[in-house]
Amino acid sequence: MRRELFVRNGAKATSIDDIAKAAGTSRATFYAHFTDKQDVIRELARGMWEAAFAIYEQFGTLKDWSYPSIEGWMRQLFDAWERHSAPRMSSRK
Repeated sequence: MRRELFVRNGAKATSIDDIAKAAGTSRATFYAHFTDKQDVIRELARGMWEAAFAIYEQFGTLKDWSYPSIEGWMRQLFDAWERHSAPRMSSRK
């Protein structure tokens, strides 16, 4: 489950129906896997934590601490940040 609904609408305004529709499933299927919205939010947070931890763990396993090695790790970090960051809001004029 992606978190775009929560980012766009906020947790309060995102309904179970919204989540089920975005997942291409029914409310019944939703409830077969989750108790409520908080379960979904916890699962999203757990997934984000695991992804972040895996990237930081890689830093400790760098074979050398040269500029190219650290730069490569930082590129992975920033690429992950971009993939998982909230959609950019268009600027108003």
